[in-house]
Amino acid sequence: NFPEALGLFPPSLARNRDKLIVVGAHNWNGALASFSNRGPLVDILAPGCAIGIRTSETGTRRILSGTSFAAPFVSYTAATLRSLWFSDDPAVLKNRIIGAGRFDPRLVGVTRFGVRLDAPRAIRYREDSYTPKEHNSEPVFGQVDPNQNFVCQLNGGTKSSLAQGIIKI
Repeated sequence: NFPEALGLFPPSLARNRDKLIVVGAHNWNGALASFSNRGPLVDILAPGCAIGIRTSETGTRRILSGTSFAAPFVSYTAATLRSLWFSDDPAVLKNRIIGAGRFDPRLVGVTRFGVRLDAPRAIRYREDSYTPKEHNSEPVFGQVDPNQNFVCQLNGGTKSSLAQGIIKI
């Protein structure tokens, strides 16, 4: 039997699934591309249709589509976050990229989290928003000091974190 027939794929076999980002492709409208991977193993979608590349042999420009062209967008985002000293932990990088993803109801059930990549949003990790504790307060938008400490209420308890350790506010 082929691995596809048995439903065996590298992400489903991985011990370190929390560190892997499985990428599908979306079209120019943000919807799942017809050729893309889909299902609960796919974490996020990234642009994968009509990507312009130059061939190494002739330097001519070609337009190609595929999940192989979507994955580098996610890798680039992770590498950029690392270069900005966000985190060296692959699981934290994954959570930030997915947490900053744009939710799209069309992607519920198509991907694990129903999101597509939003690289600028993920990279602006020091520029977020939060709602002050006071009742009926308006959200505060702006740049977060990386040394600022946040205290969050979680299931009756509190958790204190520095800004660079926060995945999504």
